[in-house]
Amino acid sequence: MKSVGIIRFIGELFNQQILTAYIMIRCLKHLLSEGDEKSLECLCILITTIGRELEKKQSLIHYFVKMEELSMKRGEISNRVRFMLQDVVELRNRNWKPRRDDSAERLSIKFRKKLKRKPQGARCHKGRLPPIAETYELEEAKTQETPLAYAADNKVPTRELKPTKNAAH
Repeated sequence: MKSVGIIRFIGELFNQQILTAYIMIRCLKHLLSEGDEKSLECLCILITTIGRELEKKQSLIHYFVKMEELSMKRGEISNRVRFMLQDVVELRNRNWKPRRDDSAERLSIKFRKKLKRKPQGARCHKGRLPPIAETYELEEAKTQETPLAYAADNKVPTRELKPTKNAAH
């Protein structure tokens, strides 16, 4: 959605001190007064982006009371937007600390666990070749005659490039 991206951009302009708190308060008032789902979604995105910094400059309690009231209205607002409003209110209650850790950190932990697995041999699954990391350990790959050369410093496999007969100089 274009509007969500634009709202996030406006929030980042405020975080970089290009826009003032007065402008952000006017944006919050406008989005809250509209009351339609798209405006409420943009309100949630904007407050998530600027809430911590804006609250240092001005109290936002009035806006959060209104958002909490809106999140309790079942049937008038879709569940998706209601839960977005609740998430923003909870974010403020946690002193603007996100509920979850960074997803990149979670992925790197998952990746490290996957690398620590012991290889299970060269079994094929449904006619496909297994990944190299599961077939060979680094030391085994060194001893076998393969087209891999290992860098001296970090033992990362690199391919040796052999010139082809048709290569132009």
